[in-house]
Amino acid sequence: RMLLLLTFLTFIMLYGPMITCLPVLGAHKFHQNAGSIGMLLIASSLGAACVAPFTGKLSQRFSLRFLLMTAQIFYIASLALIPLVPTFLWLVVPIFFFGLGQGLNIPNLQADLAKSAPKEMRSSIMAANGMLLRTGQTLAPLAFTAMIDVRGVDWGFFAGVGLACTLFIVAGFFLPKVRPMEPAA
Repeated sequence: RMLLLLTFLTFIMLYGPMITCLPVLGAHKFHQNAGSIGMLLIASSLGAACVAPFTGKLSQRFSLRFLLMTAQIFYIASLALIPLVPTFLWLVVPIFFFGLGQGLNIPNLQADLAKSAPKEMRSSIMAANGMLLRTGQTLAPLAFTAMIDVRGVDWGFFAGVGLACTLFIVAGFFLPKVRPMEPAA
């Protein structure tokens, strides 16, 4: 199921570039402590919070394909900009954009997965979804830490851009263009 693959890749992107690489970048390039880096991550939550109240209305107006492709554009812009920012405080801007992508991506992906699952299989599909997102959370830090060790921290963000491009293509080719039907009762 394509939505399960998208969930898996989304959580690799969240736990790879953002949760693993960003703290390394903050500490090594900008010489910041854990508290400052943690405070910076609030920008991602704020971005998601700006979009979250509108997810229901957006999903009624736009197709899942459009929403997920738009989310990937936010991810691509964010992850491409992070290695280029001149100062630590400028990281707020791309991290906020990453949060906008999260706010569009994850709630719509989860809702559509639950909605599209046959009622008798919904719990099994959601359990598989949970297992895949936890697998992404587990594998991403391992893979991205190895990447940092071999290629440097910027390559973690470049890999994230590549992953977001892959998600954009998967959403563009494998999800329907049409607007969703009325929400299930």
